[in-house]
Amino acid sequence: MATPQPPPTVYLAGPMFSVGDKSEQAALAAALQAAGFVCYVPQINGIEVAAVVQLLNDPDLHEGTMLEPPALDRCTAWVTRAVVALDVYQSIEACQCTVLNLDGRVPDEGSLVEATMAWYSGHPVVPYKTSAITELAGHDNPMIGALSGWTSVPADPAGVVVAVRRAVSTARSPVTPPPEVLRLVALGSVLSGIRAQPPLDKSERKLAKGTLEDIPADQMAVLEPEASLQTMCRQIVLAVIEFSKLGLGDSAKQRKIFQEGIAALQSWSKETDIREVLIHRPLAF
Repeated sequence: MATPQPPPTVYLAGPMFSVGDKSEQAALAAALQAAGFVCYVPQINGIEVAAVVQLLNDPDLHEGTMLEPPALDRCTAWVTRAVVALDVYQSIEACQCTVLNLDGRVPDEGSLVEATMAWYSGHPVVPYKTSAITELAGHDNPMIGALSGWTSVPADPAGVVVAVRRAVSTARSPVTPPPEVLRLVALGSVLSGIRAQPPLDKSERKLAKGTLEDIPADQMAVLEPEASLQTMCRQIVLAVIEFSKLGLGDSAKQRKIFQEGIAALQSWSKETDIREVLIHRPLAF
């Protein structure tokens, strides 16, 4: 008897900043899930950077004291790089199809990158839009058309379901990404494994910390190239992953996670050797 195959996982690439953005992505996810697909929605299943940055910039979380810019910038770089690793892993390896939400006047640039990575890796890309606003008199940029094989663009969630069914049945063979992308994929796989677990208790958090400590040096350098800063990097990344697992109803727990993290950052960043690195060797994000 053949072993049942798990349902395909669909990556939903699209804007996720306004209430409208999020509701449209949620409607697409609901339609696909009702049709038997598994969905990866970055702001729900990953880490929402905007929410993290908002709390990092909240002076009320540490007795009214803001993090100094070098520490704040470093922490923001860790978070954004962790998110990149998560999304690269999902779009290239974990998901078998990507839905590219093109709705609006200008497509979201991050979504275009995610869809392009999926397309290059051999996964089908299904475009979606409800409006005819384009730069070429009703036609999308031909480079965007190439991602989907110039197929028709569904204008409602039901049409997306039909297009995804057709796309996953004709997927191309995947290709092997270059080494620097493979490092991101491997890092993202580790972070996704921790993110996929329920909120951790004390012993599970210790195990997750050990998992982060076992990340090979070349992968860890993607997050933080300076060895002296990697311990704090792991601590903050783990805190952010735990924060992202909690829903809006757990805002008190979310704030507590950040209070503890920011308190650790405050004292850590005052150490002379650490401060020298933070100031003189900034990390791009």
